[in-house]
Order: sequence, then C-alpha cells, then structure tokens
Amino acid sequence: SEQDEANLACHLSNTGLAPKSVFRSAIMGLSNFQEEHLYLVSSKGQFQVAKDDVFGTPVPMNIQQGLSVPHKWFKFWVGLVALCAAVDTNRCGQLIQDGVFDGVLADEGKKGGLKNLNAALNLCQEILRKDGFCDRTLPVTYMMYRKQAAEKCGEPSFGPGGDYVNPNDKLDQFQTVEVNYGKMETFAMARSGTFRFFLLIILVVWFVNLLGEISMIINLADFVYNFPVATGDPFHTRAISQGMRNQGSWLASRAAIRMGRVGGWRTEEMPVEEKPSIMPEDDEQATPRDSDGSIVISSISRPHKFTIVCMVIIRSMLVFYMAGVGSIFILTTYSYPDLLMNAVALAFVFELPGFLFELLVDKHERDILESVTPLEYQSSLPEKSWITRTFLSSYFLGLVFFPFICCLLVQWDVIVNITPAVEALECLCLQKGPRCVAQRYFRESWWQAYWTEVSWIFGG
Repeated sequence: SEQDEANLACHLSNTGLAPKSVFRSAIMGLSNFQEEHLYLVSSKGQFQVAKDDVFGTPVPMNIQQGLSVPHKWFKFWVGLVALCAAVDTNRCGQLIQDGVFDGVLADEGKKGGLKNLNAALNLCQEILRKDGFCDRTLPVTYMMYRKQAAEKCGEPSFGPGGDYVNPNDKLDQFQTVEVNYGKMETFAMARSGTFRFFLLIILVVWFVNLLGEISMIINLADFVYNFPVATGDPFHTRAISQGMRNQGSWLASRAAIRMGRVGGWRTEEMPVEEKPSIMPEDDEQATPRDSDGSIVISSISRPHKFTIVCMVIIRSMLVFYMAGVGSIFILTTYSYPDLLMNAVALAFVFELPGFLFELLVDKHERDILESVTPLEYQSSLPEKSWITRTFLSSYFLGLVFFPFICCLLVQWDVIVNITPAVEALECLCLQKGPRCVAQRYFRESWWQAYWTEVSWIFGG
C-alpha cells in the first residue's frame, strides 16, 4: 500500500480515504471470511460451511499475513464492499429480485455457486447484518454511516413484492418483500397533488392574515404622519410635578405635627391644611368632550407620536419576518395534522396583542378608550379609483394575487426542496436515482460482469 503500484491514491483522491485504510480493510475483510468459514463451496453447487476451502479457492498466505492483496482478490473484495451500501438486511429480498445474485447461482454448466435463492438470502444477510462482514471489514465510519442512514431513512415498512424465480432453476421460487421507509413515504406524500392543494389553501389563509396586519400598519403610519401634534404640555408634566412637590411638603408637615414639634409652634396651634391634589384643577377642561360626553382627541403629543413611530417600525419588521419564517415553517411541514396546527399557531401570533389587551388593561380604562370619538384627519393615502378598487381590493388579493403567489411558492418548494430530498433518500435508502453514484453497483449487468470476473473464486 505504501508503494501503491496500482496508483490507488489517484482514484481515492476525491474520497478522502488513504490507500493504507483501503488495504487494511481488504486484508481484514478477506481474513474474516477465512476465519468464519462463510464459504461458497461449490463443487457440489451448495452453500455450506467448509473448513479448508474458501469459495473453492484458498486465501493466499500473503493476504493472511497482511503483506499484499493480489488484484483479483481485491476485485472480489470490492464487490462485497459495494453490497455494504445497502446497509439494511431487510433489502436482501429486493436485491435478489434485482438480479444481484443471479450470476452466482449454481447451474449445470458452472462448477461452483449458490445452490438456491435461500442460500443467496443467507449470504446477503450475513454480509449486511449488524456485526457482520461490513461492520467488521470497513472502518468505524461505516457504523456511523449505518446509524445515520437508519435515522435519515426512518422506520422500514413492508409489503408484498411478488415471486422471484431462479433463472437457473424454475422450481426454485422466492417470495420477496418490498421495503419502503418512513421518511421516503413522507416526502412522497408531500409531492402528491392532494397535499400540495391543502398546503396551498393554508398558505393563502396565512397571507390573507398577513394582509390584515399590513393594512393596520399602513393605517397607523398614515395616522402618525398626518394627525396634528400638540405644542403644549398635554400630559400636564409640569403641573403634575408641582402637585407632587406640594403633596410631599404636606406629608412632611403632617409628620412633624404628629411628632409634636414644628419649629416654635405647639401642635394645637398648628394650622391644618387640606391635602393638595396631584392633578391640576382644570383637568376636566384638559379633556375635551362633545355634547354626548365622549372624549374628543384633536392632537397628540410628541412623545405619543414617537411611540407610535416606534410601533410602526417594530410591527413592520415583525410582519416581514413572520411572512418569511412563517411561510418556510408551513412549507417544511409534511403532515396534515401538523400543517393545520402550525397554521393555527401562526395565526395566534397576530391575535396575541388583543388577548394581552383584554387581560392586562382594566375594564375602566377600556371603557374610557371606547368612549373616545373616532379620530378624524386628512389621509395621505391615494383616493380610491377603479385601479385601487380593482387591484387593491380584498377580492382580487384574496382570490387572485395570493393564490397565484402561493402556487409559485408550492411549486418552488417541490422543485428546490422536496424533489432533491426524495432523490437523496432514494439513493441513501434504496441506492436508486438518476444521480445516485451507488446505483451503478446495484444493476444486474454490473453484478453479472462481476460474478463472471471472479468466477475463479469457485475453484473453476
């Protein structure tokens, strides 16, 4: 492996594997087959345990001693390792049906080979089982790969796969089992037309909910821009400060009276003053009301305006953030119940301020707010014309524009996210797919050529 006469390092340059690691794996794999006597002895055409023969051909001493691996033995080891990509022993039936072991099945003209399909199944399971050939032969990273593959593919599900007939023996039939995996079924369901239509409806409802929030933000921004600003002291800050100072002086004098001394005064001669009020006396005049007693607001203070501006900025940031994150949250949900519950949870986010208002604001303050007459101001929003009535109407946005945008989003999600995920899972779990590198090692033609190339292993 250090001399690397076959220039193996060049072929492994894109894999991150060192020739020494491959060499040690090949030595270990072939030696394990020797030690455990898992042999395809086949002068009699049967799968059996043999002590002195390995597939009809003994393992050379230079392999047993870890000195070198002849090229033909390395090719034999490569085929067994290629089978390790299947990972799951449940797939052995499908592999037999795909013709992986057809080339090793015994027939009249072949000196060696597997006796029947059950022997092929036993060999496949022995190679792929936990602590089997693959786990003992390949580096520890393979066990990590096996675990991650099981997590990514999900739980296996089984169904009838039909009968498979031994091409060399028509009486040898095998009942196969079709294996599928939970994550693959989930993404296959996500690509179905029914699920995409349901997803489209949820997205439209979500965007209509966002439209209501955006409309309120626009109206609030228009209000703060056009509503008059008071130049005086609408909060009576100076009067309230003076009232608090007066009340503090009164409390201090009362405390001194109780102690029985205030300068040279005797307590019985101390004048009793009425407790001063914090609010100004003309408070009723500071709150204008109409003839019905409703509060009339004709202007707002600068601090009030600054607060509303902050609210507009924060709510605008939140609505755009929620539009992006909420849409992604919905698009990446691949279950009918979860999709419905997540949509309800997102809608609840915009209802939360109303619940907090009802919970935290006292009924007296709510009654006062309800008694305020509607605020009137000159709006900067464009007057309604046939264009705005048509293209900005709720009917157009809710029935045409948003459904069109949601259709584009759903189709984009299928192309960009779901389809690549399905291809990746098919490659990982089933070794299939147009861009799957492992697929070439699970074609019947590849295995026919492989078994023909290593036919010497049966002693022929």
